[in-house]
Amino acid sequence: MAENRRGSGNVFKVAKLRRRYYLFMLVGGLILSVVFGTLMLDRLREIQTAVGQAGLASEPVLAIYDHLFFTAMLFFFTFIGYTAVTTVLVLYLEGRIGGASVAILDVLEKYKEGDYTYDRKLRDGDELAPIMDSIKALGASLQKK
Repeated sequence: MAENRRGSGNVFKVAKLRRRYYLFMLVGGLILSVVFGTLMLDRLREIQTAVGQAGLASEPVLAIYDHLFFTAMLFFFTFIGYTAVTTVLVLYLEGRIGGASVAILDVLEKYKEGDYTYDRKLRDGDELAPIMDSIKALGASLQKK
């Protein structure tokens, strides 16, 4: 059996366009979070100023303002968390499919060089396992010829 060429370096063996897409997705989410947070804090300051100028600084009004501020901050941090979790999930799923793609391309490269005995295993439950099985069958038939 051939050497194990699976490693963490395969995560970075993706098309540059795909890496840029992930970078744009992460940066876009963060920029959207900052813009949303800035607008939210600006509106909350306007509410606080209006309450102060109207002389409505009573206990119930301040309690409502505190509740509104807490709700806005909770929503903002939930959105940032959602962006982070989505980015991690996309990278994980890309690694599951990308790792199998790297393995399949590696086997095809070895077959192109004439080494039809080369074997590379995929992880259990890989989504592209049927394609790898077909490629291995092709290699076995080419080796017989």
